[in-house]
Amino acid sequence: MANGMNRFRGDVALEIDGETHTLRLTLGALAQIETALGTDDLAGLTARLANPSARDLLVILSALLGGGGHDVAVDTLKSKSFDLKAAMAAVARAFALALGADDGERPGKPLSQNTGAAGAGPGSA
Repeated sequence: MANGMNRFRGDVALEIDGETHTLRLTLGALAQIETALGTDDLAGLTARLANPSARDLLVILSALLGGGGHDVAVDTLKSKSFDLKAAMAAVARAFALALGADDGERPGKPLSQNTGAAGAGPGSA
């Protein structure tokens, strides 16, 4: 990926005011989102995000930008220019990458149950 993006870390690019920024869902970003949106856990957050408000999106973007190394407050984001559809897609992608819902290769993901032609995979003696 361009500009130092690393999908294995969960990096997602979003253009804000003509500059590419990195979004990344870190544990700290997740905790920040839960606190700001008043949810206690992932189930509550998932329910809340089924129909997000504009404020919800700004809170999430601010936290994900922080996870990506950009300190951008919610109030600052209100005056920034970005494509809403692209922002929502980037947020969804950042969550998918961080939570393992991406169907691409990721470090630590098992390649297959049978690791070789000689049957040296799990269950072989």
